[in-house]
Amino acid sequence: MFRLILRSLWQQKGMTLMFILAFTLILTTVPLALMSLKEMITQIQDDITQYGRGSYDILVRPQGARNTVEQTWGVVEENYLGAGRGGISLAEWQKIKNIEGVEVAAPVASLGYFTGITKSYALWMPEQSIRITHQFLTTNGIQRYPLTEPLTGLFLEQEPVAGYIDQFDRLADEELADQFVMWDPPLFVMPPTYHLLVGIDPDEEEKLTGISFQDLNRPLTPDEEIIYEFAQGAPIIKVLKLKDPHVPLLAEITLETLDIGPEETLAFKQQLGLNHEDLFMFEQGSEAYRNLLAELKRYPALTQETWTFDFSPYLDPFESIPLRVDQEGNILKNDQYSMFSHHGLSARFFIADPIDYQVHGDTLKVNQVGTMGGIPVYRQVEQQGGRLGEVDKLPFVLHPVGEYEIGERQEELAASPLGIYQLAPVQLIKNLQGEEVEPKEVLPTILPGSFVPSPAHGVISIFDAELIKGERPIDAIRIRVSGITTYDKQAEEKIKHIAGQIAQMGFEVDIVAGASHQQVEVEVQGLGVVTQPWTTLGAAARIVEGWNLSTLAMTLLFVAISYFYLFNRFLYWRVTKRKELELLHQLGWARQTIRRYFRCELLCLLLLALVLSGLGLAVIQQTSNVPSVVYILHSGLWLSSSGALLVAAGPLLSKKMAVKPVPTWIRGFPPALGTLKSVWFYRAFLTSSFMQLLMVSILSAFLLLTINETISQTNVTVLGQYINMQIKDSHVLILLSACMIVLVTLIETLMTLLSIRQREVETLQAVGWKRKHIFRTLAGEVSIWSIAAIILGHFIGTTLFVLVYNVSHVSLVYVLLPMILYYSSILMITFMVVYSFTKRRLHVSLAKGL
Repeated sequence: MFRLILRSLWQQKGMTLMFILAFTLILTTVPLALMSLKEMITQIQDDITQYGRGSYDILVRPQGARNTVEQTWGVVEENYLGAGRGGISLAEWQKIKNIEGVEVAAPVASLGYFTGITKSYALWMPEQSIRITHQFLTTNGIQRYPLTEPLTGLFLEQEPVAGYIDQFDRLADEELADQFVMWDPPLFVMPPTYHLLVGIDPDEEEKLTGISFQDLNRPLTPDEEIIYEFAQGAPIIKVLKLKDPHVPLLAEITLETLDIGPEETLAFKQQLGLNHEDLFMFEQGSEAYRNLLAELKRYPALTQETWTFDFSPYLDPFESIPLRVDQEGNILKNDQYSMFSHHGLSARFFIADPIDYQVHGDTLKVNQVGTMGGIPVYRQVEQQGGRLGEVDKLPFVLHPVGEYEIGERQEELAASPLGIYQLAPVQLIKNLQGEEVEPKEVLPTILPGSFVPSPAHGVISIFDAELIKGERPIDAIRIRVSGITTYDKQAEEKIKHIAGQIAQMGFEVDIVAGASHQQVEVEVQGLGVVTQPWTTLGAAARIVEGWNLSTLAMTLLFVAISYFYLFNRFLYWRVTKRKELELLHQLGWARQTIRRYFRCELLCLLLLALVLSGLGLAVIQQTSNVPSVVYILHSGLWLSSSGALLVAAGPLLSKKMAVKPVPTWIRGFPPALGTLKSVWFYRAFLTSSFMQLLMVSILSAFLLLTINETISQTNVTVLGQYINMQIKDSHVLILLSACMIVLVTLIETLMTLLSIRQREVETLQAVGWKRKHIFRTLAGEVSIWSIAAIILGHFIGTTLFVLVYNVSHVSLVYVLLPMILYYSSILMITFMVVYSFTKRRLHVSLAKGL
């Protein structure tokens, strides 16, 4: 019997080889694909465990703190403390802090934008008469906005008198007069700057951030207290200032030398009725003074230079550091000249309301609420306190006792928004005309109410915050749960338990463990479209759920496709064995003997495929990091599929295959539609091919749509982007496995189907048919059932995807492209098979002729 089996396999070596190769491929690619899916889920879980937890786990805020965007999208604005009205008392904070399992409970109170110490800067002393046109500006990184009108001042050369008259006398616009005409060299008082101040607990904040704030706990020295005698007993609040804050203040000046000597200066004085010893300032405010100043503004210049000085890196929020500019344009600390500065504005501050985000589909829109000095503002701003002279008594005085440094911002996969420190950049991506532009960072302007949030420029003790904000000053508490080293299921449950306890106290509670940043597009009136980072709550859970669902669906589909292919291949094998089965019956073989014979033949094929696939896996394991468990999957797949085929072989071989006549309604078709007759005649073969092509079409449509949708859903966050990058090799392997199964299935199915018709092709060629006619006929037949299978399969796969993922729209590219590729491949394979058959027939004919 064994010899007979070998002879039978050799006689049909083409189909035998295709069966072995196809089954070998199934036994190789499916275990690798399943292993890749398993490793992908393991990689995701490991990444979530390692990177899913930030600096704290729970964000606690007063009831009603969530805005519309948070409630709708489940995201939190990164600088949620840029504005705040409080709502949590110190006693409630202490109660939360004492909950068992709370390791850190760091409160923070947003106190508002405080007016900085008045500052000024000086130019160098001129050597001849000059005219200076000066203007202060601020910028948001995209546009510049004037803070002051262009103002003009002049230094006019005169005959000096030792100890009495200087080398220069001065004139200036009224707004400059108090500072410009009283000082040497030219000096300019800077406009007020505004700095976000927050209250913290130094100890808890240090545990949370690793930054030392202990200078807030030290007492004031007697010398420090003496400085503030003008405060008339007002509380002195110690401030730690941020080192190197960015305060966007620029000065633009035009320096023009004038051909005006002492004689001309004296003549100008005489126009005002002044003598040589008199100063121009004696007539300041008079009509004659204004007329003379207007005349001097038009006076021809000898030379002209325009300078722009950026003071952003040099401004201290709560101290006045003397600055000067040398003749090369360098900004230096001023150790030569006295400076104009005072502390009287330190108790005036502004409270800014949160930005009113409007939700429009997948984007947000922000409108201006007004302007301050021509600069757009996007938050309602309310002034509080005042400076000495504006209020009867200062409510408090801020005193800097040190500084803290936060270093460079580091991109993190997990997002636990601290709200007051480093803020991710906001990028302009479209201009006001809606045109895409090269991304450019948008910065906060110098004023409160800017769209871009400002990090805190100073911190005070949370206990001092009550002096400014009242009995319930705390806007948020950042909580870290103790006893957690990795973010796993157990940690997640522990965090949820503590969050539930705090929620019962009546607060808004958000679990930020497992959160990550996502970029949100915001249309900003007067600016354009920007991308702004928001913290997506529950990002880790969504990533895991998304890929778990995708993996389960892909696994089931891969296994189903594999078993269905093997079963269909067995039906093909049964059809091809029909004549041999009838011959054995005629020779008197018993039915049981025939079953055993064919089962042995089938077992030989399965064993060969097992050996070859095992060798293939061994080679792959040696060249790549594939775990040995792949052999268990390999063996399990072979045993289950082989067992199913061998068991099904008996009943299927016993079933008679009667050839049904072509129906009358088909026989009545005109010759142009005779292709349908041929399709019906070969339906026993085509049914299996049709079902196989249908299944691989379902696989490809569902697989591509699933991977694309899962990547799209998880790619919105930084953590999701990182994980997708980590598992991209798995994506490639899964897609390659699917492509291999699809490709081999198409080739094997079509070659087997067309091989059965080899003699028919040779006959047609013998009676004079050309190769193109044969190809056109066979391609027409193949097109009928293959197009139907492809379209139906992709429709089923797409419908299955829509039902599983509950999506409302599908990318047609991932549906139409595989359909086009499949049909093109089918036509190409058909042509190659026809070409092979006709070429072989020609060679045979030539041989016989010779």
